[in-house]
Amino acid sequence: MNIQGLKEHISHRVFELAKVVFGLTDGKHQTEHHQPCPICREGDDRFRFNPKEQTFHCRRCGFGGDIFTLSQKVFSDSFAQAYDRIAQASGYVNSSPPTAEKQGQKRKVAEYIYTDEHGKPHHKIIRYEYQNGKKEFPQFHMKAGQWEKKKPDIEFPLRYPDVAKADTLLIFEGEKCANFMQELLVEGGLTPKCCATTSPGGTPNVKAWYSILQRFPDIGKAVRIFPDNDTQGRKAALTAADAFVKANLKYDITTHDIKIVELPDLPLKGDIIDFAKGKSNAEVLETIKKLSQETSVYNPTARQEEAERTPEKRWTDFCDIRDEEDAWLVPEIIPAGELCLISGRQGSGKTFVTTWLAAKITNGGFFREEQAAKGAVLFFPPEGKDHKVMRRLRKAGADLGITSVIDSHIGKDGKIVPLNMKSHNELETIIDDYETIKKVKVQAVIIDPVGKYLGGTKNSDYGEVSALLAPLAKIGTERNISFILVQHHRKGTGEFGGDSTMGSQAWNSVPRMTWQVHAPKNDTVRYFIPDKNSDGESKGFTFSIVSDEPKTTGYLVIEDDGIDHTADSMITQKPEHEESKFDQCCQWLQESIPIEGKNKDDVIEEGKAQKFGIKLIYAAFKFLNGKSEKQFSGKAKWTIPNHGSATATIGEFANHSTPTATIEKSLENKDETALFDTENSNRSSTHVTLPRLGENTEIPSIHCPKCVHHVSATYPEGFCAEGYCQLNLPCHDFRMKTDTPSSTVPEDLF
Repeated sequence: MNIQGLKEHISHRVFELAKVVFGLTDGKHQTEHHQPCPICREGDDRFRFNPKEQTFHCRRCGFGGDIFTLSQKVFSDSFAQAYDRIAQASGYVNSSPPTAEKQGQKRKVAEYIYTDEHGKPHHKIIRYEYQNGKKEFPQFHMKAGQWEKKKPDIEFPLRYPDVAKADTLLIFEGEKCANFMQELLVEGGLTPKCCATTSPGGTPNVKAWYSILQRFPDIGKAVRIFPDNDTQGRKAALTAADAFVKANLKYDITTHDIKIVELPDLPLKGDIIDFAKGKSNAEVLETIKKLSQETSVYNPTARQEEAERTPEKRWTDFCDIRDEEDAWLVPEIIPAGELCLISGRQGSGKTFVTTWLAAKITNGGFFREEQAAKGAVLFFPPEGKDHKVMRRLRKAGADLGITSVIDSHIGKDGKIVPLNMKSHNELETIIDDYETIKKVKVQAVIIDPVGKYLGGTKNSDYGEVSALLAPLAKIGTERNISFILVQHHRKGTGEFGGDSTMGSQAWNSVPRMTWQVHAPKNDTVRYFIPDKNSDGESKGFTFSIVSDEPKTTGYLVIEDDGIDHTADSMITQKPEHEESKFDQCCQWLQESIPIEGKNKDDVIEEGKAQKFGIKLIYAAFKFLNGKSEKQFSGKAKWTIPNHGSATATIGEFANHSTPTATIEKSLENKDETALFDTENSNRSSTHVTLPRLGENTEIPSIHCPKCVHHVSATYPEGFCAEGYCQLNLPCHDFRMKTDTPSSTVPEDLF
């Protein structure tokens, strides 16, 4: 339904369209087209239609609005029906797709007129039925001799005058049943002493019964209520009975003989019409008379006592629960009959692993030296093209005959609706049909990615996601089917591994197990590691994707099985070989800004050329305690205090809890005096080289040549290849830039 598009489509000819749809004329006034109102039909100039503003107003009945409102008032349309009426008349082709209601595939079954105490029409209810079984009961109120689509302020029971005269009332849940019974009463000569009736909206309309009991408190010396055979029907009967009981108390009446008569052998949601099938009218009347006599009088006290029932045990003690081994679809990876989440960044290989798991399920093959339970696997339509997934499955050795893709649209009550994770009933129907036709047990359903099939669920809302997953978990438990959900990672990382999953934390908390796939930069090995491990025993593995030919689907090769990595460790412990962008920016700033400083604009431009963002440059400059000074030219100059020191990065500080410790290591080259390396004196920077460290050899205390800080510290990682230490302290990088090569450290630095 494209409302704005339709308005733009008709904006230049809205009055011509109104003339066609509502029979308007040019009117007496060419600007506002005064004429008789199509709603109230009174006057000849009280209605105006302004084409420029595209609005109408009637001074007589007070209604006003746009062309859609006019359609609702004239034809008693809903907004959707008014939209379709205008769209069809204007030839707008981008209207919403036709449904059973919009195509007019409904028929008017009956019209029920409710009268006041004088027998005059007061309000009416129209019963519509659609081809898909849906029912509709719009209500109309009589106002100024016209039916207005609105519930009445005062409601009366059906056949109000007859109800007021009757000794026995037979109350049913709807007009159809009440009319059916009234015909039997008339045929049996039981009127006017007996009357079959109901109230607007069904039996529990206490408001309608109060209105008649206030006027005729002694009516219905005998009241028989016949509920439909369902929970709602029985509750409605109790509500109606309470209305008469309250009237007894309020008006001090004791003549009401109230009984709730339940008809035997009814189907679920059955009523008096179902009960009468196969019986003659005389048999129905005789049976109802007999049941009414056998039914005890309604006792609200007994109802209260029933509500205060004897406590019953509705729990199971753990001592009565039998211990069972955990069932696995794929041992130690996919639990049987449970939800399982696999998440990762784009390109990490999560879908690749998922297809290989699916292949091992369909052929009952071995994965990590453990055999998977054999069965069929159903895919929600994958993110990519179907044939690409088919190639991976074929390469993995899947039984393609029992590996299938569910149709992207499902027929529902004659409609075609998109498949999503809310299609619980339709999904179970598909599984039933699949197992019946294929003669094979469905072991798993794969939804990749879940974000494509949320069906309007807010991905970040914990309650909505939990409610979305709960029915799937129930299906999995009842049918022993595993649901494998594949979700993307967010761009940033959190404190814990689970924080990486895109959307709500419910994606991690509801499934039985969650796995993450990581593909670190500069590393050909990928990690399949546990995040939420309910059993506490499953371990991850590293794998590679190896292709025997270029540009072809590869094989999954497990490199190292049973690794101890978890999702938390991958987040909190940065791999040694991986240097962050922030670290690179810090190092670049130290190398690019000389001791005397550099123009800020030049630094930023050079940084952008190095693919560093402005925010990243500012953050690194602040982290290095950089200073900005305004020059005479008005431009800012950046300098870095203690220039040349290798300031520790955030990740490095996390690996060392104390800044200093006792040195208990030894020299490797035994040359304790070789503190300065002048071999590369032609470089623009001079490297101060400390001795190579060995074991159990003490090194005398030294002073940092930059900040003259006294140091007595352990060198936990020895020296790098360039000859400076790795203490991860700002004052211990002995790499300094000088204007001229020198074999000694300049005196002004000591």
